[in-house]
Amino acid sequence: MSLPFYSMYIVILFGPAHAILFIAAIYFLLLWISIFNMALAFVLFSRSPSFFSLGAAFIFPLYQGIYMKCARFVSYSSEILFATSRRDDYVPPRVRRALFADEVGKVVS
Repeated sequence: MSLPFYSMYIVILFGPAHAILFIAAIYFLLLWISIFNMALAFVLFSRSPSFFSLGAAFIFPLYQGIYMKCARFVSYSSEILFATSRRDDYVPPRVRRALFADEVGKVVS
């Protein structure tokens, strides 16, 4: 949940031009880690690298570093602010009744 605040901090600390360079440097660091992880997986599982796997290595840092952090921010925020899982079918009804029952035993809906 700290990505937006950290991004603002980076821009304030380095300035807009240097912040972009800093973020690009972090991307290239994550890219090398991703390529290393892919190479390790290919060696461990005796597979040959393909064009798709190389493309996945380039996309993975953006996916993990930006997209998933933004998705987590939206989901955590919606849960904290609006309790979106209150009526979610994932939680069994008896557990939902136990969690959202008030002091006199009424079910809050």
